[in-house]
Amino acid sequence: MLCKYAFDVIIAKISKKAEPKFPSDCDDGEYPLFVTWLINEDEELWGCIGTFRADKLSKLLGEFAKTSAFKDDRFDPISLSEVEHLTCGVSLLTDFEKAENPLDWEVGTHGIEIDFKAKGKHYSGTFLPEVAEEYSWSKEETL
Repeated sequence: MLCKYAFDVIIAKISKKAEPKFPSDCDDGEYPLFVTWLINEDEELWGCIGTFRADKLSKLLGEFAKTSAFKDDRFDPISLSEVEHLTCGVSLLTDFEKAENPLDWEVGTHGIEIDFKAKGKHYSGTFLPEVAEEYSWSKEETL
């Protein structure tokens, strides 16, 4: 139901129609979330943006469906002709814990947020729990 709503939101935006109301039969709890768009049969990444800020799904889901569809700088904005080729994923983030060291996590179970400076430049990134496993990356390769 959450992915259907994300699709409805981006189709409304592309079609310049009013944004649909959040489904009344969906949990409206407070979660951090990420919205991921994949395209074509090989499910190539076509947008993924989210937030670690917990808020009501009715507030965040539409916002991040649009942000990941149209404002992920790594990709062109999604067009109406691409919608039929898309798959959507909504990741609700729970049970955060601070790692004791960079290898204190399990591939396929934990996502990671990394934030560091190197040669005076700031870097950060996020990998959802499925990413390292999907690409068969070790912990070291992921980092």
